[in-house]
Amino acid sequence: MDLVGAGYDDFTSAQRDAVEAAHPHPPAFCRRLSLYDSLKHRPETTQGTGLADVMAYKDSSFVRRDFSKLMRNPHWATGK
Repeated sequence: MDLVGAGYDDFTSAQRDAVEAAHPHPPAFCRRLSLYDSLKHRPETTQGTGLADVMAYKDSSFVRRDFSKLMRNPHWATGK
């Protein structure tokens, strides 16, 4: 079971309750997107992940890199 609920149905209610009891979330945890604080200093590491969605939601100046363009024009092949 992960942050967005993948695998949620693979656990019983008792197992989910035990996880929540061991790792309680503060109020409005999902709406705060706490992940942003750990990403804002390294936005380039979010390339191609759901974390890029967090960056885009919280930082209006965040620009997603175009993965296809990066693959077609790698700096090592063009000497840049």
